[in-house]
Amino acid sequence: MNKKKQNKKIIGKTFVFIIVFILIVITRIENTNNRKNIEDNKHGSAERLEGTTIIYSIFASDNNYTWNFKKKEDLDTRNSIRNNLRIATNYLSTEAKKYNKEAKFIYDFTKDENLMKEEEFKCDLENQTDHDNTIWKFIEKKIDVNNLIDSYKADNIIFFVLINTDEKCKAITCTRDWYNEMPYPYEMVYLYNLDYGFINPPSVYAHEMLHTFGAFDYYEENSDLNVTKKTVNYLKKHMPNDIMLTCSDTDGKYRYDVITNEIGEMTAYYIGLQSKPNVVKELNLIPSQHK
Repeated sequence: MNKKKQNKKIIGKTFVFIIVFILIVITRIENTNNRKNIEDNKHGSAERLEGTTIIYSIFASDNNYTWNFKKKEDLDTRNSIRNNLRIATNYLSTEAKKYNKEAKFIYDFTKDENLMKEEEFKCDLENQTDHDNTIWKFIEKKIDVNNLIDSYKADNIIFFVLINTDEKCKAITCTRDWYNEMPYPYEMVYLYNLDYGFINPPSVYAHEMLHTFGAFDYYEENSDLNVTKKTVNYLKKHMPNDIMLTCSDTDGKYRYDVITNEIGEMTAYYIGLQSKPNVVKELNLIPSQHK
């Protein structure tokens, strides 16, 4: 091969290398920017009940409770979870429309396996002080959050940590939602299969999702939120069917086929769907994070 041909070959390889290098750098910059956008989000990974929200399901096992999808019982439970997510997200989309907002959810892990993971954790999933950092670090290392958000053009992402508990479990379904000092931006729902001996219905799924958007519980006092006993009594009297107060039907029983609770104007304010209603001022409550 003469020198001219050798030079052309070297130049060609160098050109290809430069192009590949530039593409890698651009990709890393985009990922870094996306990462920065997630971390800089003032409201965590779920901002307001609007736009497109990804529900990512983590089927979590520990030393006490495990998942085995080769067993029919566990497979049936997983199918029930998917159905509950369907009912809950449809409900939230319908409620958002009442406030002239569009809310779309992507949740179906049976259609897209990129929306779920199975993992065995070396922590006690009944103990929130023990498992928060473990789950956060798992999400950080094992789930490409930026890619999911980009792929689905999503505005929000919520992580459901699903634990296959039984009557022995003392933990109650709860949400690790955003606050200023959170070390990670990811908002997580710990969904235990049973609470107080009852299988959790779709309304509980919806209730917990609303926490990630900024709603708070109406059934208990909370000094941080300025919710007093007087406030709770007022809410019970004037907002008896709001989903942040109750997840039961009007007869006090759970429904597994439909959600009959409502998202009232105060809840709508705290999840960013409407402006501040007079009742917030009357009750001297803290302002919404969406103010």
